[in-house]
Amino acid sequence: MTALEANKRAEEVVNTTQKEFGSLNMSKGERILTWSPEATYPSNIAATLGYYDCFAYINPIYEKNWYIHSMDLHTRGILQNIRYFMVSENNNKDYLKWFNDIVGKKPEQKINLYSGFDATKKSGVYVYKNDTEGNAWLVSNCEIYEDDSSDNKRESIFNRLNEIDLSSTCLINKATLDEGFSADKEVKGKVVLNKYNANKVDYQCYTDGNSVLVTSDILYPGWKVYVDGVRQNILEVNYAFRGVYLTQGEHHVEFVYMPNSVIVGGSVSALALFVSMGLLIADFRNKRKSNKLLKGGK
Repeated sequence: MTALEANKRAEEVVNTTQKEFGSLNMSKGERILTWSPEATYPSNIAATLGYYDCFAYINPIYEKNWYIHSMDLHTRGILQNIRYFMVSENNNKDYLKWFNDIVGKKPEQKINLYSGFDATKKSGVYVYKNDTEGNAWLVSNCEIYEDDSSDNKRESIFNRLNEIDLSSTCLINKATLDEGFSADKEVKGKVVLNKYNANKVDYQCYTDGNSVLVTSDILYPGWKVYVDGVRQNILEVNYAFRGVYLTQGEHHVEFVYMPNSVIVGGSVSALALFVSMGLLIADFRNKRKSNKLLKGGK
């Protein structure tokens, strides 16, 4: 296959997938999970279309993200805000029956996608719509856990996540708590997602009591949170996700990705620029002084 032919087929895949995906009507922060051992649907296509595919939602540097893939499917669907599960029709009947039992419902629709980058072979994919809590929600029931990174502790946390009502309860890593943390019981509120991209997530929240804003986004190192413009402590909730403590009232919440490496790099660059400007100014002054001396000598 020539490079031109490969590019043409890749373009066909993207165009066809875009057309099929248009019927899904996904909102900001919602994700899909392609569940196919045959990899009928290529996860990297989702990225080109601006969709978040949890199958490719892995950062090998952050160990916890790997273990999320071993969670119970129902639990993972809520925690990662997975709106659609996609399963290849090429899977055997026993596998499809197992998946139907796990999801607990029949496929909402079936869409036709190209298999890999071979535009000559069409393949069907069953689409299951999942019910979630959205990209973020408020909870008031909090359980504290200590994470020692052991297999037994992780299994204990996962088992507890399967047992609790995730819409009203969350688990919080004790190591990320502030002193004096206290959430009220039976809190009601509202969360509006204003902006969502890879480096910044913006919410407007209202809560009638002290609560925790739980998000479906991974707490990678480097994320910071600001409540009403003031930096606050970021919580690790539900094993690997971002959260923040909110007091009663209305709040503007911003999660911003700004790792220390960026801050240090920016500081070094600013210092280097300052030094360079200083040297240029000093050189300019020396040249002016030399010119004056030469003119005076004449």
